[in-house]
Amino acid sequence: MYSFRTLSKSNFADLWRKQTNKDLPARSKDIEGFYPIKNYIVMFRGERIVGAIGFTRKDGLTLRGGSFISPEFRGQGLFGKIVAEADKLEKPFIAGIYSKDVPIENWAKFNESKGWTINPTNKELGNY
Repeated sequence: MYSFRTLSKSNFADLWRKQTNKDLPARSKDIEGFYPIKNYIVMFRGERIVGAIGFTRKDGLTLRGGSFISPEFRGQGLFGKIVAEADKLEKPFIAGIYSKDVPIENWAKFNESKGWTINPTNKELGNY
């Protein structure tokens, strides 16, 4: 059975280290300066981490990033369930899209299919 929990970044990082003996997958330091991720929506199977999406509320936006799925759960269609859970967060969303594993064109198409604007103009971003 799968479940979701929202954890602070530090609590999530500690739990990830305990389960994998590794640090959380790295995010760009430039992105961290632009929008530091403070929380994670984490999907579990029992007590095992399936994957997560990071988020922070800032200036009326929900900033999302630091998304990943544990290697043992890849290819099972579970990442879409994590995204659906993250989509329940307060809108509007803004996110940096990057992956070592998924080509950027695929990420862009996936997010465009959900109604996201890729490379928004200054006008579309407004005051942010």
